[in-house]
Amino acid sequence: MSIHLTDKDGLPDTEFYDILEDDNGLIWLAADKGLFSYNGSEYISHTHPKQVGLSVFSLTKDQDNKIWYTNLANQLFYIENGEVHLFLNIKEYFKGYLVKLTFKNDLLIMNYVNQVLICHKETGAIVYQNKPKNGILFYSNPIIKNDSIFFINEAGKYAIIDKLYRFKSPIEEPLMQKNKVSSFGDLKEINHIIVVFFNRIDGTTSHYIADKIGVKTKIKTNLPTKLRIYTSVVIDDKIFYATNKGVFICNLMNDILTVEQQLLPNTQVSKILKDTQGNIWLTTLGEGIYVIPNLNL
Repeated sequence: MSIHLTDKDGLPDTEFYDILEDDNGLIWLAADKGLFSYNGSEYISHTHPKQVGLSVFSLTKDQDNKIWYTNLANQLFYIENGEVHLFLNIKEYFKGYLVKLTFKNDLLIMNYVNQVLICHKETGAIVYQNKPKNGILFYSNPIIKNDSIFFINEAGKYAIIDKLYRFKSPIEEPLMQKNKVSSFGDLKEINHIIVVFFNRIDGTTSHYIADKIGVKTKIKTNLPTKLRIYTSVVIDDKIFYATNKGVFICNLMNDILTVEQQLLPNTQVSKILKDTQGNIWLTTLGEGIYVIPNLNL
């Protein structure tokens, strides 16, 4: 059973790219028509007078409950106490590409496949920049382990930035080019196991277990062969995949990824959130939002 929210219910848009919940229980929505917060009864629009365009992406919350996001013009914003602040313009670094935003203590990590930029989140001071001349070194979102930052590079190995900002990335045959990977890999940790998936140009996906060095074991799965995965999230020791064919809830055991349930098979689901009340929120590309009060139903 799910609740379908649309513009008829006061929803300010039907196309959503991201969702998160802050420490106060507010739901934040990154949409084609802008950024909105939802307090359970009304939607509030948040914008900045210098913002270029309406669409916003990459919603991220830091440890101080500030909400960060970016747009296609490479403007970086944050919200504190309900007020929108323009933090940085990062166009000179990323030239129109949508970046991933990740926090490591007081540092903000921004990355695309061929560039990483790290700045202090209070001052905006750049503390690290790496733009390789050749090769793709940051072919995934980062994960933070042992105070270091790990990406998957095009060789399927870890590109690592340690706590002293020393960079290490083995130069090997480009595994990802041979497999014709079409987008970022998505690194997730589940039960102390690192899992990464890649979308491929031929419309299929590849799933791997990563060890201490990088991609190691290809995962067997009964996910559909033709599938576009937008993102994944770990909820209650299951991997939830948001895809162009709805949501797939999977169990990982013995290097086998098994689909246990599919939701909304005819819907493009862009992001998945489990809120503090246990509700599952599913944002979509064009169909509004679905809320599932109890997944067992």
